[in-house]
Amino acid sequence: MCARRKGWGTYMDPSLYRMRVKQHARMLLAQNYGKLVGSMAIYTVITMLLNCLQIPFRPAAGADTAPEEMIVYFGVVCLISLATLLFAPIQLGVIDVYRKVAKNEPARVGDVFVWMGEGRRVWQAIKISLAVFVRTLGWALVYLGPVILVFLVLALVFGGMGQAMLAPFLTFYFIALAVVGVFYAARVNLYTPAIFLLAEDPLRPVNGCIREAVETMRPHKWEFFILSLSFIGWELLALFTCGFLMILYVTPYLYLSQIVFFEGLRAPAAPQPGDDALPGQDRGTDTRDPWER
Repeated sequence: MCARRKGWGTYMDPSLYRMRVKQHARMLLAQNYGKLVGSMAIYTVITMLLNCLQIPFRPAAGADTAPEEMIVYFGVVCLISLATLLFAPIQLGVIDVYRKVAKNEPARVGDVFVWMGEGRRVWQAIKISLAVFVRTLGWALVYLGPVILVFLVLALVFGGMGQAMLAPFLTFYFIALAVVGVFYAARVNLYTPAIFLLAEDPLRPVNGCIREAVETMRPHKWEFFILSLSFIGWELLALFTCGFLMILYVTPYLYLSQIVFFEGLRAPAAPQPGDDALPGQDRGTDTRDPWER
C-alpha cells in the first residue's frame, strides 16, 4: 500500500518517490555544480584547518605522556570544539545555498558567509546546533545506554565461563547493538530537516523548527532513513579517494536529496484524477508534481 503524505506525493509509492527525489537532485547538481561544490569545499576546508590545530599538541603514540601534556591537549581539543560550534553559521550558509538551489531561488557561493554577518543569525545557528546535539545525545542514552549496560552485566556473568562462551556472547551483542543502532539512527535523522527550516526563516524559533521537522518526518522516518542509507555505497567508495569524492559529489548529492525529499512533503498536495478531492482542494488543481510544472 502506498504511503500517504501531506505533500504533493500523497499517493506516490515510497520507492518511486525516493527515485524521483534522487533523479531531481542529480539534475540540480549538474546544473549548479560550481556553486554547490564550492560552498561545500569552503566549509570542509575550514573544518579541516580547525582539526589540524590539535596535531602539534597530540601526545605521541606509545610514549609516556606527562599529565601536563594531557591537560594541554584536552584544553586544545575543547577550544577547537568550541571554535567548530562558532562556525555553525557557515554550515547554515551552506545549507541555505543548497536550499535555494532546490527551490530554484538565486544562490551564490558567497551566501555561505551570510549567516556570519549578523549577531542574531550567529546565535540562531549556535542554538540549533546545540539543540540537535542535546537531543541526539539524549536519544543515544535512551537507545544505546541500556544495550551497553546489559553488555557490562553479561560480561560479568559470562566472564568466568571461559573462551567457549565469549564468541557467541560477542556475536549476540554486536547484532543487538546493530539493530538498536538502526532504530536510533532513524530517530535522530528526524532532526535533519530542522536546519533546512531555520535556513529558510532565520528569525524562526529553534524549537519551532525542530517541532515541525519531527512532525513532518515522523510518518516518513523510515523512507528518509532508507534515502540516507542508500548513499553508503558512495561513502565507502569515497574512502578510496581520501574523501575528495565526498566534497566533489557525494555530500552535495546527499544534501540536495534530503532537502528535495523534505520539500516534497511540504509542497501543496493535489488530488489525483478519479480520487476524491482532499479537504480544502478543488478538483481542477494541477495534479503534476512541482518538478514537472
